Amino acid sequence: MKQRFHWFKSASAATIVALSISVAYLASQMNIYSDYGPGPGFFPLALSLLLALLTLIWLLQPVSDGEVPEALARDGIARVLTIVVAVVVSIWWMPYLGFVVTSCLAIFAIMVMTGSRNIYFAAGLAVVSSLVFQLLFQKALGLSLPTSVIPFINSLGL
Repeated sequence: MKQRFHWFKSASAATIVALSISVAYLASQMNIYSDYGPGPGFFPLALSLLLALLTLIWLLQPVSDGEVPEALARDGIARVLTIVVAVVVSIWWMPYLGFVVTSCLAIFAIMVMTGSRNIYFAAGLAVVSSLVFQLLFQKALGLSLPTSVIPFINSLGL
């Protein structure tokens, strides 16, 4: 079992590093820095390089017996698929609902579908985190986020 996990760890790390390098290459094609501060390629480049570095560090660590899982549980796979579907759906709906509403719904769906027991806590955290992201990106970093094309939601500034 340990040998199979070693192969799985190596294949996962190679995939993540390859994706990170491709994102870094694409980000380097954009402006890294502008007259006003970081350009659109700065954050994707920095994060993709950091992800590649951390993945290589993880790969070089020896595999201990406690790290080897017995088997991939079905609920684990279901949780991963839930997150992937929530992200894809949020990307698809973002031009229509805007960043704040879409991220709020995505965070809420991920929390509920992956096992958050308290639905009120999940709703509150989704709303607060979406608004914090909006403040961080729009006010602190001066970046514009997609707004809703629905007149009522757009009139609220979302």
